[in-house]
Amino acid sequence: MIDTAAIYTPLKQWNNVYIIVTIAGTIAMFMVNAVSNSQVRGESMQEGLLGTKGSRLWLMCGFVLSFASLVAAIWIMFSDYVLVVGDHPVWPGVALFVHNFLIFIASLVYKFGRTEELWG
Repeated sequence: MIDTAAIYTPLKQWNNVYIIVTIAGTIAMFMVNAVSNSQVRGESMQEGLLGTKGSRLWLMCGFVLSFASLVAAIWIMFSDYVLVVGDHPVWPGVALFVHNFLIFIASLVYKFGRTEELWG
């Protein structure tokens, strides 16, 4: 993403506002992984502020933000790079989508690919 912004910004083929989509995906990744699976299932020893319902709501908001950033990256890729007629590079849109897709996959792997057992 940094190389895309560094190369295509002076050529006026990249808008640095697109980085906001990546920042939203990163925030969503932290939101999803801030809640443990035991808190979502209701097996936690500490309830916290809102308890199980609050942790489920927080997790849902994180997933919604994650999906929204992925959809926004697809939207930007198609509207600004793929469907534009003329001689222009498509790579900045593809780079934005791939970057957000990898953040989304990493979020899922970090959330569901770990075990939280004490002796696991």
